Amino acid sequence: MSWNGFTSKLLTLLGPSKPYWTPSLVLSFELLKIFQAFNPSYLGNADYSGWLIGSLQHPPWTYWFTSVTLCSLSLTECHHVAITYLASPYSIFWYTFYKPLAMFGMGGLFAFLYLIDKGVLGLVLKYSRQFLLPYAIGSLFFYKLWPHDMLIFWLLIGAYYWWPLLMIAPLVKLPVGAPLSVWQYIFNSPLSIHDPQNWLSYGAMALFWLGALIVNIRRWRHG
Repeated sequence: MSWNGFTSKLLTLLGPSKPYWTPSLVLSFELLKIFQAFNPSYLGNADYSGWLIGSLQHPPWTYWFTSVTLCSLSLTECHHVAITYLASPYSIFWYTFYKPLAMFGMGGLFAFLYLIDKGVLGLVLKYSRQFLLPYAIGSLFFYKLWPHDMLIFWLLIGAYYWWPLLMIAPLVKLPVGAPLSVWQYIFNSPLSIHDPQNWLSYGAMALFWLGALIVNIRRWRHG
């Protein structure tokens, strides 16, 4: 049997189940998110959780100091490392949104984000079902990899339906009104825009922003 014949036969076989593909994928993604809130390896990430939760316990746009204990895999050798963080190099609105969600640590933050995400998912399901799978994929990545940018992701999703959010989302992400030292940190620190680990999240946000821009341009053209 040729490859084309095999593919055609497989698609014919799977055809009756096609209406269930998207719901099955969305359900799988939602289960993965639930596990995230109880993932000890992620909740124990002292570098990330220390920065995010600690930042929300300090005034925005201020530097603060802490230390973490680093141990070998065998737990036989441990030592303390001093770390300097910049609290919340984002907007005041970002800080105001996340601060109450982080009152119960990373586990509580994940739980609150999950509940909010279910509300947004319900709106997408009700008003734009064809956008359900892209939303589910995007929310899974942001929830698992960049929970501090979930708010930006939701604003970008909203921008597909209300164009002013195209401008609001970047303003929430950026520390508008912050002192010059915050902007110097963003442009000069190796832990900010120069960190390759951040580029993937920047690219994902840019992709959703461009998608929303294209959708709105098409809507304007067709009146």
